[in-house]
Amino acid sequence: MVVPLIYDELGFYSVHYDRLMAVKDGKYGSIDFADNTVLSFVYDTLHYRINDDWAFCTDGKWGLVAPGDKIIIPAEYDGIGEFKGDYDADNNFRGYGLASVKRDGKWGFVNRKNELVVPFKYDNVEQDMFGVTYEGEVAFVRRDGLLFWIDKDGKENPHNN
Repeated sequence: MVVPLIYDELGFYSVHYDRLMAVKDGKYGSIDFADNTVLSFVYDTLHYRINDDWAFCTDGKWGLVAPGDKIIIPAEYDGIGEFKGDYDADNNFRGYGLASVKRDGKWGFVNRKNELVVPFKYDNVEQDMFGVTYEGEVAFVRRDGLLFWIDKDGKENPHNN
């Protein structure tokens, strides 16, 4: 047996980078296949995101955490998306490095320093699940019933409204 029978739940549907989500004593964490803890069992819930980030919820607020419990974005948002890329450890370009975040019913975008780059003004963010961008645009968003592509600076480009 590789993983002992000490977990309430194992999320084999969430296997990424040889890691999986697990629940122990009612708290979420992540382990590898040798039963090493990747994320401590302190989170109310976890959802995997690309680039080995995990969305976590604590006391009803969402943030992003990396292996080793390195907080990328503190749990201060009503919802959180994922970074649509940036540069990885080998300096390979992965995109513009913005994540969607929700506060008071509106969505905006922050960078990895948790600096607000695009204000909270969108009703919905409809990003491609694989982070595909088009002609430098970062996200497909909706505001007041209108659809836009926005670029990394928040400039809106109408989308066949």
